[in-house]
Parts: sequence; structure tokens; C-alpha cells
Amino acid sequence: MNTRIRDLPPDERPRERLWQAGPSALSAAELLALLLGAGDGRGRNALALAQYLLSRSGGGGFAADGSGAADSEADGSEAVQAAPDAGWAGTMRPGMPAAGPALVALGSAAASDLAQVPGIGPAKAARVVAGIELGRRAAAARLTKPAVRSPRDIADLFGERLGRLDREHFYAVLLDTKNQIIAAEHVAVGSLDASLVHPREVFKAAVRQSAAGVVLIHNHPSGDPSPSEADVACTARLQQAGRVLGIAVLDHIVIGNPGYVSFREAGIGGLYPEVE
Repeated sequence: MNTRIRDLPPDERPRERLWQAGPSALSAAELLALLLGAGDGRGRNALALAQYLLSRSGGGGFAADGSGAADSEADGSEAVQAAPDAGWAGTMRPGMPAAGPALVALGSAAASDLAQVPGIGPAKAARVVAGIELGRRAAAARLTKPAVRSPRDIADLFGERLGRLDREHFYAVLLDTKNQIIAAEHVAVGSLDASLVHPREVFKAAVRQSAAGVVLIHNHPSGDPSPSEADVACTARLQQAGRVLGIAVLDHIVIGNPGYVSFREAGIGGLYPEVE
């Protein structure tokens, strides 16, 4: 049975370590343990449960297939050893697993997926997803309106995250008159059909924030960034709506894994001269 976190020495408890040394001193498992808040009630404390969740993330195992049920009674040491040994940019502590690929998988997991992991459940899953989303928004808020000079700028900003998702996600990147990014609005999840990607959803935020132009961007989970007929039709429809509103659709970028296709660079649909 795991030692309760409250029974650990103060310098080994995640909460106390955060107060003493700051969040950057904590491992991924320690940060995740603080989000979870408690163990599974069956012998695994919050830190061991966090290590177990990272091991499941790194192994790609979120399906409710019962494969983790037996593990839920273990003391967590197997979970530590099973975590992927790949580089993580944060601070590592002795005995803590490296968590790079696991964090990527965890960042793209839905709450419903996490809730199926033994010992997690809906409440803990919601806290984890909320914490990850807050981190994303904080990172986006730190952007000091980067200027877009080419499709590569957009692909570099959004490609790594979008390229790993298992469903299509559609964003409208709003630009001001200097081609600086105002915001990136998440418009839809799923295939780009007329009912899903509606002009009012794409341009609502653009009108509200007085954007001069938008760059459309979405991913292809297949990894092939070649635009489909639906992509081309969707873009043409949004171009037409943008002309009516006086908001230019400057480009549509399709993210693959790896690579991207820019409608403007490829000359698809007559999209637009280079931005000076």
C-alpha cells in the first residue's frame, strides 16, 4: 500500500514543494497529482495515481477495455517503470518517469477518455482537462500579437498541437491591419461540412474584435495535408461571406503530420497575394 502523501516528509509533498520551490521545480507527475487532489481510495495516493495516468498516456491506453483494472490495485511502482523514457523539458526528480510523449497524449485526451482510466473518474478527469486548458489559454495570452508574414508562421504556431489530434479541429486566426494575431477562435470539431463550419461562427469573433482578415486553419488526422473537395468548397463559401463583411480570408492552411498545405502558396481558389 502506498504511503499517504500527508505522511511523506514535507520536502517530498507536491503542495509543499510548490510553495517552497515554485511550480517549475515539480515533475509532471507532481503537478498532475495536485490537479487530481486525491488518490483512488484503493491504496494508490495522488502521486502514484498521477504516475499511473502518465504511464497510460504514454502507452496510448485510454480505452475502457479493462486492461488497467488489475493495475489499479498495485502500489504504483509498476506504473513508474512503465512510463515512457523520453525527454521532458521540465525539472525531473530521481525516480520520476520522463513524460514528454505522455504529456502530449494527455493534452489531447477528452475528459470522457480520462474518466475511463481506473481511479480517475469524472471529477478528477474534469480537473485535469480544465488545468490543461487553462495552461493553453495562459500560453496563448502571452503571445504579444505576433505578426504573420507567411503561412509558415501560422503553421509553426499551431502545427505541432493540431498535427497530433485524432479529429479535425477548425480555427479562425484573426489578424489586424498589420497582420498581427488578435486571437485564434476554435470554431468546430469534425469534418468540414456546411452545417458545421458556418460563416456566422467563423466571423462572429472577427466582427466583434474588428479583425481586418482571417486565416483559416484545420488539421487532417490522417496526416496527409492535401486539401479535400470539402476543404475547397468550405473555403470558397467563407471567402464569399468574408467579402460581404469586408473581412478578407487571407489563407486556409491544412495541417498534416508532418507538413502543411497553404491554399495561398498552392494557388488553390486564387487565394491572395503575398503579405508585405
